[in-house]
Order: sequence, then C-alpha cells, then structure tokens
Amino acid sequence: MSRFERSISALLCLIAAIFLGIMMVLPPFTRIGEMDFVISQMLRCKTIVACLHAYAYDHDGKYPESLNELVASGLIQKKDLLIDLRDGKPPVTWLYRLGLSLSSPADEWVVASPPIANTVVSDRERKRRERAGGLQYPPKLPWRVAGRNDTVIERMPEEKFHKTLTRRPMQFSPTELPHDAGNH
Repeated sequence: MSRFERSISALLCLIAAIFLGIMMVLPPFTRIGEMDFVISQMLRCKTIVACLHAYAYDHDGKYPESLNELVASGLIQKKDLLIDLRDGKPPVTWLYRLGLSLSSPADEWVVASPPIANTVVSDRERKRRERAGGLQYPPKLPWRVAGRNDTVIERMPEEKFHKTLTRRPMQFSPTELPHDAGNH
C-alpha cells in the first residue's frame, strides 16, 4: 500500500469513528422534544383537574357541565383545552367525564386526552431509530394522559385505559369549544 492509500484509509476510519460517536450521542438529544411534549400534556392535564377543583369549591362541590364553564369563569384559557398533536391536523380537545364532584371516589378518571399515537416522531425518524436499535419514546402504541379526581395524572397505554373503563364503565365526552377557540 502506498503512503497515499494508507492516509486515505486512516482518514476514512477517523470519519467512521466520528460518525459512530455522533450516532451514539444523538438519540438522547432527539428525545428531548418528545419528552417535552409528554410533560407538557401531563402538566396541562394537572392544570385542568386543579381548575375543576377550584370551580367545585365555588359551586357546592360540583364539577361543571362542560369544560367551557372553566373558561367562562376565568379559571383557564381556551387554548389550554386544546392539544396540538403535531400531525398537521387541527388541535383536538380533552375528553371530560360528566357527573362527577369533589365527593366522587378519588380514583375516578375526570379528564383524558384523546389517544396519542407517536405523533411527535415522524415515520422516517421512527424507522431510523428502529434500524439503529434505539428505544421508542413515546411508544409505538397509542397512549393517553388522564387525570383522576385526586389530581393524580398518569400517562398510560391506550390498552390500559380501556381496561380501566371495562372494569368500571365511564362515559367521556369531547369538549366543544366555540369557533374562536385558538384566539385566546
């Protein structure tokens, strides 16, 4: 091998080593946006449940007939009732369980997000991670954020949410917002 060929080989090995190093460090940084999305939805859910409690303290322990009453009473803004799934579609609203109050059992689900299926990660990014052997976060399966009457917030797979509903049937209804919902 000539000196030139050895130099090229060494340079290619160096480039490959740098590339592998970058690929090992990059996945944790790409998950930051996903973690931010999950945490923001959990905080939003916690805020909604806290606002329901505040409303109930002023209304004989009863929760409102609609989440819109929280907006009307000034406890929350309309935009906080919307979830942008980052999938190019219009934002969706939280599901709200009617008929509960402060005196309802603590483990009753009060609000829940619609199913969220890996909308934060593009298909291309997901496939790249699968080839690289990286963990899926959020998981491939749909998941929800749900808040209980005792203000416990949980991120759970859709399957677990439905098992909970099977044990104790609950009816959730979507929040109907006025047409200017994104203006506040």
